[in-house]
Amino acid sequence: MPHQEERVVIESSLPQPVVTCILLNKGKYVMQLRDDKPDINSPGLWGLFGGYRREFEDPMTAISRELKEELGIEINPVRRFIDGIEYTSHLIFLEDISNQYDQIVLGEGQDFGSFSLAELGGMKVSAFSLEILKKFENQK
Repeated sequence: MPHQEERVVIESSLPQPVVTCILLNKGKYVMQLRDDKPDINSPGLWGLFGGYRREFEDPMTAISRELKEELGIEINPVRRFIDGIEYTSHLIFLEDISNQYDQIVLGEGQDFGSFSLAELGGMKVSAFSLEILKKFENQK
C-alpha cells in the first residue's frame, strides 16, 4: 500500500491572501518581535516575517516587498515550503539570509533575532509561527 502523506489544512479568515517567509541565519530562524498594538495579529509575540498581498500582486512580488519593508534588504525567495501543509489564502516561502543578516534595518516590529526551535520554545511565539516551524523541522 502506498505511503499516504499527512495533509494539514488550515482555514484562513483573513480578508486577503497572505505571504510568510521562513528566514534562516546560519541554521537558525530569523524572527520578528511584533509591535504591541491591539489592532495587529499576534501583538507583542515573536513571529515570522510576511504580510498581506495587494490586489493583483503575485506572491513572489508580495513577499519580496514585505521583506524589503520589514528588513530593509532585497530578498527574492524562490523556494516555497508547502510540503504536507495546505494553507488557504496563505503561501509560505523559505530563504537563507545568512549573507545579509548583518545588513538588516528593522522597519516594522520591536526587535528581531535568530533562534533555534529549542530557544523559541521558551519564548512568547505566535501559535501560527511555531506550528509552521515545527512542520518545517519535521520535514528537513
